[in-house]
Amino acid sequence: MIDILDVYESEILRQEFDLIIFSSGFEKRARHFFTKYKKDIVLKPNAIKLCLSFNDFTDLFDRKRNDFCFEQSGFKFLNVDDFRYGSLAKFIEAQLSQHEYSQNKLTVLIDYTVMRRYWYSEIIQYFHLLSEQGIKIDVYFVYSAGSYMGKKKHKIVDDYVLIPGFEGVGSQTKDKFGIYSLGFEPYTIISVQEWVEPSRICCIVADPGSKKGSFKECMRINKNFLATNNHELLTTPIYSIKDYCNLVLDIVKKESLKYDIVVFGGGPKPFVLGDFLCGIIRPQIANIYIKGKESDPINVEATNLRIITKISFFSSY
Repeated sequence: MIDILDVYESEILRQEFDLIIFSSGFEKRARHFFTKYKKDIVLKPNAIKLCLSFNDFTDLFDRKRNDFCFEQSGFKFLNVDDFRYGSLAKFIEAQLSQHEYSQNKLTVLIDYTVMRRYWYSEIIQYFHLLSEQGIKIDVYFVYSAGSYMGKKKHKIVDDYVLIPGFEGVGSQTKDKFGIYSLGFEPYTIISVQEWVEPSRICCIVADPGSKKGSFKECMRINKNFLATNNHELLTTPIYSIKDYCNLVLDIVKKESLKYDIVVFGGGPKPFVLGDFLCGIIRPQIANIYIKGKESDPINVEATNLRIITKISFFSSY
């Protein structure tokens, strides 16, 4: 079972962490939260510090700066691109097996700002399964909203897959109901719609979004899709994953008797995190992921908005 709570940054500074996980990448904001609070984040003795990385863009300036930042602070690097699904969870499990957490309780900090969704979806599944062993796990997820420092190019779509652990357990015989969060990649949502072929869809847009004008820009970018597909349009603030999850779960409760539910997170990363949490609560949800080449590396600078979500995992028995 899980409990979802939106919290302030000050909540993080009152914790003592057994495990912290950050990620390096070419975006300037990858190191934003850590450099701002590294003197204030309290670690337990022998706490584990992991930095996840990928193979792309290793020669870019901010990628090198991010790597250096985490290396100097004693993080253990892990190139997750070299892993198959399940290997990341096994690595974390091996690290935790050498660490004694008190009273069957584990406190974790994860900055998923530049993480690929495959990574944190696997971590969520791992903690969910670990909690069923009677271990109470509090995970603080951090997201630093950002602003593009250039014109973003569209992602090239190669294939569609169901995310492992979140494939859904629907009937496979009903018509499909699509729940799409919309962002700034209009061609991905169009291609998903053509692949899924749902009978009905609901689109969710962040309002307010990560900065002033985000909602209007998202609507402008996706206007062709919205104009050519019958849809219900809902809004919810980017800063509350709890509100987003409640919205999605209400839709699922209402429509799941008649339809198989398919979710695609094309919108802001906090909504993508929310999709995975909804998948833990309602396993019949099928969560789609688009495989393809990353857009050209457009740097992203952090804004003053940081979204903190506390997820408590605990046994259902």
